Amino acid sequence: MIAIQIGAGTGNDSFYEWLIEQKNCEAFLFEPHPDSFTKLVEFYQDKNLNVHLHNKAVVDNDESFIEFYLSENSDLSSLIKKSFANKPHRVEAENLNALISKFEEVEMLWIDAEGYDYQLIDSLDLEGNQIKNIVFEKLQSSWGGGYFLDRQFDYITQEDFENKIMDKLLFHKYTIYNSKHKDMMDNYWCEK
Repeated sequence: MIAIQIGAGTGNDSFYEWLIEQKNCEAFLFEPHPDSFTKLVEFYQDKNLNVHLHNKAVVDNDESFIEFYLSENSDLSSLIKKSFANKPHRVEAENLNALISKFEEVEMLWIDAEGYDYQLIDSLDLEGNQIKNIVFEKLQSSWGGGYFLDRQFDYITQEDFENKIMDKLLFHKYTIYNSKHKDMMDNYWCEK
């Protein structure tokens, strides 16, 4: 069983809680923030789990490196320039569809990309990739508590954008839940 987490942060999160409940799961975790990645490595180093940690961003384009934005005062970062994340940092990147196509089936795709979630799902090839579960932040939650400093705000808040994403998932036979865990009320859980 394959699981992918985009925006793994420091590791102590709902994805980890889900992961420890799974049997025979191989997980690929991606975190572009250098400080968060260091903490992620420390968090998982003594766990008896089959995880592969990557200090890179997952993107909706074919860039092999991408500029993203760090917060001055925390481990938060975003591919979208925001009020809390506005210090540019260059990092290695991997295309979402290229990543997923490496596997015959993905049990879980968990996205917490601080405002970039919807762009990733918008670009996701659900025809060619077999993904059983997709978890991502609700639109207001994906803002990360800050406000956008560039035109990305216009992209994700355009009229009916959230509905467009939901329609795409419903078209591909996903059932959409507000959450499947009590501590994840700001997330959608989509199950096929």
